[in-house]
Amino acid sequence: MEDEIEVLKRKLQVSKTVNVLNVSSMSRVDEDELTRILKALDLNTRFLPCYSHPDDFGNVQDAALNVSICATHDDYFVEHIKDIFGLPFILKTIPIGIKHTNIWIRDIAKFFGIEEAAEKFIESETRQLEEAIAPFKKILKGKKVFLAGGEIRVVTTAELLQSLGMEVTGMKGYHFDKFGNELLEELPGNDDIPVFPIFGQTINYLGYQGVFEFARRIARLLRNPSFNENISENTRLPYHKEWYKDDPFKYIDQSEALIG
Repeated sequence: MEDEIEVLKRKLQVSKTVNVLNVSSMSRVDEDELTRILKALDLNTRFLPCYSHPDDFGNVQDAALNVSICATHDDYFVEHIKDIFGLPFILKTIPIGIKHTNIWIRDIAKFFGIEEAAEKFIESETRQLEEAIAPFKKILKGKKVFLAGGEIRVVTTAELLQSLGMEVTGMKGYHFDKFGNELLEELPGNDDIPVFPIFGQTINYLGYQGVFEFARRIARLLRNPSFNENISENTRLPYHKEWYKDDPFKYIDQSEALIG
């Protein structure tokens, strides 16, 4: 009887466990934030592969769902695990900003059939967060920003900055593939901000706490941009003046496109 009870406990734990994939997509404090969110929905988390124990890889099949943080990194892994163990996955967005954090939570909640609990949690977290970031919005409103980074990260971060009242003047993705199409189409259009790193291994960036930290850090930077000003005044860019006059598409080979 005791063995049967343990088996049932084991099955219950597995049925509420989510593998969250972190292939250099988040910091350790981001993992804590996503754990907090899923724990509030009575779900267990296992993060792979960053910051995880080697034994965790042997238990990857002991979960109900794989959830991607960045489709660019995770598509091969989730497809491979599904082929071997039949484990379903969610490969959609990254929980950056209120909108995409809410989408991320709702997708998971729908899989487990806990939508009502998720909506109550989202409403409470969003209300508290909006109150907390209201002072920062006054500082950030109307400020212009240009973004550079991975395709999923820059699009979701652009939406976050727009929600803070900032104007996104442009984005540069280090690459672009099919995973960015839907997110880019949903981003509203937009007609000198100091340099701010949008990702780092010690920065809280994801989830609701990530929104607060992001807004707080940018507001602090705008209040005191002296570091960036000193860098610009005392650093010479490595490019010759002739380089700026050259055709920016000079090295792009159009021959294949023309043949097609």
